[in-house]
Amino acid sequence: GLASYIVKRIDSIVEGLSEPFLRSEQVSGYNMEGSDLSVTAEEILREIELVKRKVTDEDLLVSLDVIMQEISIKDYRKPVVLGMMSNLKNNEVTEGLIMKLTKFLE
Repeated sequence: GLASYIVKRIDSIVEGLSEPFLRSEQVSGYNMEGSDLSVTAEEILREIELVKRKVTDEDLLVSLDVIMQEISIKDYRKPVVLGMMSNLKNNEVTEGLIMKLTKFLE
């Protein structure tokens, strides 16, 4: 019937493909958002400013302020930043910031 005809057509299309539809760099870049690029302190500070506009929770705002203060100095204290980052978890507004901070701290 129609279903078996469609399956046979799809099979013949797949067999005829000589190269993959997506290249590996397209797939790997999908979730990584520039994973091979380093993140600068300036990018972090800009991202924090954006997040602060969307957040009303006082504890989150204090954590963001502490991260800003630390990142702003040359010899920032990584444990302080990591501690404040733990306060940002489980919040969709801060997901992008956490990814950038993680990349920055590497």
